[in-house]
Amino acid sequence: MAAGGPCDHPLSDILTHGFDVYTAECDEMIRKLAKIVDSQELYEMFDWPDNFSASEEDKLEFEKQVRTKYLSLRKE
Repeated sequence: MAAGGPCDHPLSDILTHGFDVYTAECDEMIRKLAKIVDSQELYEMFDWPDNFSASEEDKLEFEKQVRTKYLSLRKE
């Protein structure tokens, strides 16, 4: 995982710095996932799209992946 400074990685931007990175719903699900699994597991869970160069389509596809994982873990 990157050092955790601003803009080092989308995960730290969302969890540590409170930045809006993907969609509001996606960012919120990531915050909820962080309460279910530890940060290293969450980091390794996804191929994180670059928040500066990802297209809207990429962000929406990533949101689908996050939603699927969140719903599956929430049921466990």
